[in-house]
Amino acid sequence: MGGNRRNSCCSFDMGEGDDLPLSLREALAHLTPHRVLLEELSISGAKLRFFVGWFSEGLNSRELLGWELLRDIAALRIALDLDFYGPDEGERAAS
Repeated sequence: MGGNRRNSCCSFDMGEGDDLPLSLREALAHLTPHRVLLEELSISGAKLRFFVGWFSEGLNSRELLGWELLRDIAALRIALDLDFYGPDEGERAAS
């Protein structure tokens, strides 16, 4: 493609899983060796984030993300973007 671009985007699908802390730990294990690059990207204005699509059958859902995990995410200058998806209107009316 060549040339320089003002904006770009990079996304990696980490797959589906029922254990959010474990999935985040696995992602961190892949990214931690690239700490210097991530810091350079962040300093240059890049916005790094883990986007989590949270799908729940019910209205209540819970997960604990310990401070150690949050510390390690922050150390790589990565934000945590949680997007909750509850049941559809039809599913709520039927229950």
